[in-house]
Amino acid sequence: MPLMMMLNEQLPVEWPSYCGDIRFELYRHKTDPAKHYVKVDYTGGTHGAGFDWATTRTLKPDGCGGQELCELTQFASNLSKFVPKDFDKECIDPSKSEGPKSYLP
Repeated sequence: MPLMMMLNEQLPVEWPSYCGDIRFELYRHKTDPAKHYVKVDYTGGTHGAGFDWATTRTLKPDGCGGQELCELTQFASNLSKFVPKDFDKECIDPSKSEGPKSYLP
């Protein structure tokens, strides 16, 4: 759900059903191989054994001009605000004085 909210703030805020699926597809421009585009499809999931899959719909990510295909550089730029620049500063609870814990041996 948080990923869907990052892609498009206008989506209904409801948790996806069991087996929900977000699919990212990368396309290359036919005549200009240096240009790449991203398409995002969302399938809401199923509601139990024997039921059909929910309808798949293509999302139109924010900042892509309402288009289904978004230039890769624009798509990455749109999502960059959600990626921590400094994990230790931005993702560690400041109330904990012990600092980050390493889970590596």
